[in-house]
Amino acid sequence: MADPSSEGAGNGGGESSLTLPISVRSARASDLPFIENAWRATMLSTCPGVSGADPGHFHGEMTRVFGRLLPDAVVRVAHDPDDDDNLVGFIAATGVELHYAYVASAFRRHGVVPKLLDGLTIRRYTFKTLPGERRLKPRERNWAYTPRFTI
Repeated sequence: MADPSSEGAGNGGGESSLTLPISVRSARASDLPFIENAWRATMLSTCPGVSGADPGHFHGEMTRVFGRLLPDAVVRVAHDPDDDDNLVGFIAATGVELHYAYVASAFRRHGVVPKLLDGLTIRRYTFKTLPGERRLKPRERNWAYTPRFTI
């Protein structure tokens, strides 16, 4: 898959009109390391409430959260249509709650999250990061922040 990082540049940070050829499928057990590592890394680096946490403690607490959350969640991954193991993003949701959305930086603003959320009705979100607030604009979507898990 071509690296889209130079495509759509200069759009002032808004949504790009470019939609990449991305496929979406349900997550498999082999996807869990990607999902868990991306989730942990972005939470630790972008969430003010955990940015100074002890990394070992944070890792253990997030492992506990994943064990409680992921078995009952709808977890979808976005991938290269020619290689379904080349993952570029994921979402995890339960019912009307979006727990997390992640897209690798080179693929952001190219329509990946809407594809991942297709067919889901989201009304609440349960994890919050500053970049996620800016990108997903939950207030504009009338999503309520309802934290379900504490670390």
